[in-house]
Amino acid sequence: NIVDGVSKGYNWYLNSKQCGNGKTEWSAKLIRQYLIETWKTGSTTKCGALFIEVPYFLQKLKENLNSKNDYIEYIKENIEKADIVVWDDIGTKVATTFEMDMLFSIINRRINDGKCNIYTSNVLDFELQNILGNRLYSRIINESIVITLQGKDKRSLAREESEY
Repeated sequence: NIVDGVSKGYNWYLNSKQCGNGKTEWSAKLIRQYLIETWKTGSTTKCGALFIEVPYFLQKLKENLNSKNDYIEYIKENIEKADIVVWDDIGTKVATTFEMDMLFSIINRRINDGKCNIYTSNVLDFELQNILGNRLYSRIINESIVITLQGKDKRSLAREESEY
Protein backbone atom coordinates (compact mmCIF):
# COMPACT_ATOMS: atom_id res chain seq x y z
CA ASN A 1 0.00 0.00 0.00
CA ILE A 2 1.91 3.02 -1.27
CA VAL A 3 -0.27 5.54 0.56
CA ASP A 4 0.42 3.81 3.87
CA GLY A 5 4.14 3.57 3.06
CA VAL A 6 4.34 7.27 2.23
CA SER A 7 2.42 8.26 5.38
CA LYS A 8 4.88 6.23 7.47
CA GLY A 9 7.89 7.77 5.70
CA TYR A 10 9.13 4.52 4.19
CA ASN A 11 12.09 4.61 1.82
CA TRP A 12 12.97 2.07 -0.87
CA TYR A 13 16.26 1.42 -2.66
CA LEU A 14 15.56 -0.31 -5.99
CA ASN A 15 18.78 -1.57 -7.50
CA SER A 16 20.17 -3.94 -10.08
CA LYS A 17 23.41 -4.29 -12.00
CA GLN A 18 21.26 -4.78 -15.10
CA CYS A 19 19.99 -1.59 -16.71
CA GLY A 20 16.55 -1.54 -18.27
CA ASN A 21 14.89 -4.09 -16.01
CA GLY A 22 12.24 -1.87 -14.48
CA LYS A 23 13.67 0.20 -11.61
CA THR A 24 12.60 3.55 -13.03
CA GLU A 25 9.34 2.12 -14.35
CA TRP A 26 8.42 0.70 -10.94
CA SER A 27 9.23 3.97 -9.18
CA ALA A 28 7.04 5.87 -11.68
CA LYS A 29 4.22 3.35 -11.15
CA LEU A 30 4.46 3.87 -7.39
CA ILE A 31 4.23 7.65 -7.79
CA ARG A 32 1.33 7.29 -10.20
CA GLN A 33 -0.58 4.99 -7.83
CA TYR A 34 0.10 7.30 -4.89
CA LEU A 35 -1.21 10.33 -6.79
CA ILE A 36 -4.31 8.46 -7.96
CA GLU A 37 -5.12 7.31 -4.43
CA THR A 38 -4.52 10.67 -2.79
CA TRP A 39 -6.45 12.59 -5.45
CA LYS A 40 -9.44 10.34 -4.75
CA THR A 41 -9.44 11.42 -1.12
CA GLY A 42 -8.18 14.95 -1.69
CA SER A 43 -5.44 14.34 0.86
CA THR A 44 -2.34 15.17 -1.16
CA THR A 45 -0.24 18.24 -0.51
CA LYS A 46 0.32 20.92 -3.14
CA CYS A 47 3.27 18.90 -4.48
CA GLY A 48 2.47 15.22 -4.00
CA ALA A 49 5.53 13.87 -5.77
CA LEU A 50 8.78 14.79 -7.47
CA PHE A 51 10.79 12.68 -9.89
CA ILE A 52 14.45 13.71 -9.89
CA GLU A 53 16.92 12.27 -12.37
CA VAL A 54 19.99 12.64 -10.15
CA PRO A 55 22.70 13.17 -12.84
CA TYR A 56 20.58 15.91 -14.47
CA PHE A 57 19.80 17.44 -11.08
CA LEU A 58 23.49 17.59 -10.15
CA GLN A 59 24.35 19.20 -13.50
CA LYS A 60 21.65 21.83 -13.04
CA LEU A 61 22.77 22.48 -9.44
CA LYS A 62 26.23 23.46 -10.70
CA GLU A 63 24.77 25.62 -13.47
CA ASN A 64 22.56 27.32 -10.90
CA LEU A 65 25.64 28.71 -9.15
CA ASN A 66 26.25 31.06 -12.10
CA SER A 67 22.68 31.85 -13.04
CA LYS A 68 19.36 30.84 -11.55
CA ASN A 69 17.41 28.25 -13.50
CA ASP A 70 13.74 27.39 -13.25
CA TYR A 71 14.30 23.66 -12.72
CA ILE A 72 16.40 24.12 -9.57
CA GLU A 73 14.09 26.84 -8.27
CA TYR A 74 11.10 24.50 -8.68
CA ILE A 75 12.92 21.69 -6.86
CA LYS A 76 13.94 24.04 -4.03
CA GLU A 77 10.36 25.24 -3.63
CA ASN A 78 8.88 21.75 -3.50
CA ILE A 79 11.49 19.29 -2.19
CA GLU A 80 10.54 19.62 1.47
CA LYS A 81 6.79 19.65 0.77
CA ALA A 82 6.66 16.68 -1.61
CA ASP A 83 5.14 13.58 -0.05
CA ILE A 84 7.32 11.29 -2.15
CA VAL A 85 10.52 11.88 -4.12
CA VAL A 86 12.10 9.49 -6.59
CA TRP A 87 15.88 9.86 -6.84
CA ASP A 88 16.46 8.14 -10.17
CA ASP A 89 19.93 6.85 -11.07
CA ILE A 90 21.56 7.83 -7.78
CA GLY A 91 25.19 6.81 -7.55
CA THR A 92 25.66 6.34 -11.27
CA LYS A 93 27.85 9.45 -11.55
CA VAL A 94 30.88 10.30 -9.46
CA ALA A 95 29.86 13.47 -7.68
CA THR A 96 31.93 16.37 -6.44
CA THR A 97 32.12 17.26 -2.76
CA PHE A 98 29.68 20.11 -3.38
CA GLU A 99 27.19 17.79 -5.09
CA MET A 100 27.50 15.17 -2.32
CA ASP A 101 26.98 17.81 0.36
CA MET A 102 23.87 19.10 -1.41
CA LEU A 103 22.42 15.61 -1.86
CA PHE A 104 23.19 14.72 1.73
CA SER A 105 21.57 17.89 3.04
CA ILE A 106 18.37 17.41 1.05
CA ILE A 107 18.00 13.67 1.60
CA ASN A 108 18.91 13.90 5.28
CA ARG A 109 16.31 16.64 5.81
CA ARG A 110 13.62 14.57 4.08
CA ILE A 111 14.45 11.47 6.12
CA ASN A 112 14.49 13.45 9.38
CA ASP A 113 11.11 14.93 8.46
CA GLY A 114 9.69 11.44 7.88
CA LYS A 115 9.26 11.95 4.14
CA CYS A 116 9.19 9.06 1.66
CA ASN A 117 12.01 8.57 -0.83
CA ILE A 118 12.54 6.01 -3.57
CA TYR A 119 16.06 5.60 -4.89
CA THR A 120 16.89 3.75 -8.11
CA SER A 121 20.37 2.73 -9.13
CA ASN A 122 22.43 0.37 -11.24
CA VAL A 123 24.73 0.12 -8.23
CA LEU A 124 24.15 -2.67 -5.74
CA ASP A 125 23.68 -1.52 -2.17
CA PHE A 126 27.06 -2.73 -0.91
CA GLU A 127 28.85 -0.85 -3.75
CA LEU A 128 27.07 2.42 -3.11
CA GLN A 129 29.25 3.37 -0.14
CA ASN A 130 32.33 3.78 -2.37
CA ILE A 131 30.43 6.18 -4.62
CA LEU A 132 28.35 8.23 -2.18
CA GLY A 133 30.57 8.15 0.90
CA ASN A 134 29.73 6.92 4.37
CA ARG A 135 27.24 9.57 5.49
CA LEU A 136 24.93 9.54 2.47
CA TYR A 137 25.26 5.76 2.08
CA SER A 138 24.25 5.28 5.70
CA ARG A 139 21.17 7.50 5.35
CA ILE A 140 20.00 5.81 2.16
CA ILE A 141 20.70 2.15 2.90
CA ASN A 142 20.02 2.08 6.64
CA GLU A 143 16.73 3.93 6.24
CA SER A 144 15.47 2.00 3.20
CA ILE A 145 13.95 -1.28 2.25
CA VAL A 146 16.49 -2.64 -0.24
CA ILE A 147 15.03 -4.38 -3.28
CA THR A 148 17.32 -5.93 -5.89
CA LEU A 149 15.54 -6.46 -9.20
CA GLN A 150 16.43 -9.40 -11.40
CA GLY A 151 15.84 -9.87 -15.09
CA LYS A 152 17.09 -8.79 -18.45
CA ASP A 153 17.12 -5.41 -20.13
CA LYS A 154 13.52 -5.10 -21.33
CA ARG A 155 14.48 -2.43 -23.87
CA SER A 156 16.80 -4.83 -25.70
CA LEU A 157 14.18 -7.60 -25.50
CA ALA A 158 11.58 -5.27 -27.06
CA ARG A 159 14.03 -4.34 -29.84
CA GLU A 160 14.77 -8.03 -30.54
CA GLU A 161 11.04 -8.82 -30.75
CA SER A 162 10.39 -5.93 -33.15
CA GLU A 163 13.09 -7.17 -35.49
CA TYR A 164 11.16 -10.38 -36.17
